[in-house]
Amino acid sequence: MSFLLSFVVEVADTLSRIVFRSFSLSLLLLAASGTIRAQAQDPFTQNRLPDLGMMPESHEGEKHFAEMAKAFGEASMKN
Repeated sequence: MSFLLSFVVEVADTLSRIVFRSFSLSLLLLAASGTIRAQAQDPFTQNRLPDLGMMPESHEGEKHFAEMAKAFGEASMKN
């Protein structure tokens, strides 16, 4: 009789773990579906894009190159 009781307790414990895990997984999927749905509706909103740590665009390199080309052009016209 004790064997049957321990078997029933073990089966009940296993079933409760399975039910708890599947319930937890269902809640997780339900919570994630709202985020996925919102992202699918508007995938390129600026407030949802990750910050990659990039610096804002600066055109200093282009300005420096243009100044050098201008100086070179002016110098070659004087010679």
